[in-house]
Amino acid sequence: MLALNLHQASLLADAPRRGGAGRILMLCETGPRTDALRDDRTVCRVAPRPGLSRIRRAG
Repeated sequence: MLALNLHQASLLADAPRRGGAGRILMLCETGPRTDALRDDRTVCRVAPRPGLSRIRRAG
């Protein structure tokens, strides 16, 4: 659902949109591409949320 919401927001704003859910961040941008993904496309990238530890500690 996050990707769909960011995709639609990017289309409406004509600008990249960023959002998060749980332990991830997602950036979606829509626009003309000059690489292998020609024409208008939405590209979303996922990254771990900074500041959250991926190491579980006993206790």
